[in-house]
Amino acid sequence: MNTRDRIIFLLVIVTNAIYNAFMPLHEDEAYYWVWGKKLELGYFDHPPMVAYVSKLFSLPGDNEFLVRLAAVFCMSVSAWLLLRLVKDAFSEQVMSVTLYVTLASIIVQGGFMLMTPDSPLMLFWALSLYFAYQYLFNGHKWAAWLTGIFIGFTMLSKYTGILLPIAFLLFMLSTDKRKLILQKEIWIAGLLALVAFSPALIWNYQHDWLSFSFQFNHGIAQEKTFHPEYLLEFIGGQVGIFNPVFFIALLIFIVGQHKLIRQHPELLFMLFCFLIPFAFFTWHSAFQRSEVNWPAPASISAFALVGYFVVAFNLKKTLYAGVTLTLIIMALIKFPMLTPDTLTPVKLLQARLVGFNTVKDQLDPAIRLEDYDYLLIKDLHDADVVYELRAAEKSMIVTDSRFSQYDLWREAEFKLPEEKWREMLADPMIKFPMKNALYIGSADRGTQLRSLFTEVNLLQVLRYEDPWVAKTYYVYSVNN
Repeated sequence: MNTRDRIIFLLVIVTNAIYNAFMPLHEDEAYYWVWGKKLELGYFDHPPMVAYVSKLFSLPGDNEFLVRLAAVFCMSVSAWLLLRLVKDAFSEQVMSVTLYVTLASIIVQGGFMLMTPDSPLMLFWALSLYFAYQYLFNGHKWAAWLTGIFIGFTMLSKYTGILLPIAFLLFMLSTDKRKLILQKEIWIAGLLALVAFSPALIWNYQHDWLSFSFQFNHGIAQEKTFHPEYLLEFIGGQVGIFNPVFFIALLIFIVGQHKLIRQHPELLFMLFCFLIPFAFFTWHSAFQRSEVNWPAPASISAFALVGYFVVAFNLKKTLYAGVTLTLIIMALIKFPMLTPDTLTPVKLLQARLVGFNTVKDQLDPAIRLEDYDYLLIKDLHDADVVYELRAAEKSMIVTDSRFSQYDLWREAEFKLPEEKWREMLADPMIKFPMKNALYIGSADRGTQLRSLFTEVNLLQVLRYEDPWVAKTYYVYSVNN
């Protein structure tokens, strides 16, 4: 990597880290921050790696800079590993172009900004990709063992990490690398992957495979009814978050140069690691609405394919157009004052970060959290209330909401199974086993609270409004 590329790479890393310090946490980030304060072998919504990484980076303190520094670290190392891989597989020129393709992807720019399970997923996916290449193409047997460990950590980040070893296997079966399948290194790697993934296996065994079941039903449609609108929505989202210019270039390369790709095992390796996850999620998006970020790690090898295509066919204008487009988009997203009011989608995207941080200062100083045993919130989407008040250990949900890790914490805290809790919500004669608590939520849950507690007092209503978003938070004290 030449000096110019190093400076630009470092500049992107540093500016994102600094920018993140001044941006409030998204509700999902706050939810995973709470996980980091309550470490377990697994969680209902996802495997535990995001909690472990969040905990590690929050050890010096709890603030937006440190929470998101984990995301910046994961994305930076992922990009660096990809560049090392591309230099080894192709050339330094392709590596240089791949750097700009990678940094000019909306996926990567978004990954720098948000700390979610996708952050460690991208990191360990890249590590698995890098060391798998070292084993398959350079013959380093020790690399197979590291690949196994990092595949386990990939699945410990998100269950969809299982798609990467499937891509490796299909690539090997499709080439002369198939003979390696019988070598002991592959089987040792598989065993190491299971060991690395074992925390999630143990947790699911202890909880009747609850997380596996939830994610399977969440991500895969049980009824195969074709929904073309879901498919088009998903594909459109992929074009947008990858980078429209580079996504089109990628499709042209895959379709138009398929013979060239088949002749170069390195290109075929990258293609399998992109195409298998992407095809899997695209197929399922035809039957059930799918999130655009689900195939995000598949983009890592896709960046390499685009970089190779640009260099091989001297597509400098394509590179410049893609980079320019991302610069414009990210400037509009990151700096609201530059965004015209006519760009409603951008404004609404910015509004998603507006939460309890906007009304926290309105909270009556006489309301002291230390006077209460628990902080109650509406549902997991109010986790930003917990973060702003730094009350992870006190936080709890007792009103009706979508099932989440909080339900398991409540059951463990009060030895109250889900069925008994539902019965309590339905029967006002059955009271909740909690002495006193403070409820702060973005919905008025006064009626439900009165069915659970003998004394319920509305203390405050906190409001925020601008042309694009309105937020209201209700503050109750509850007793007995």
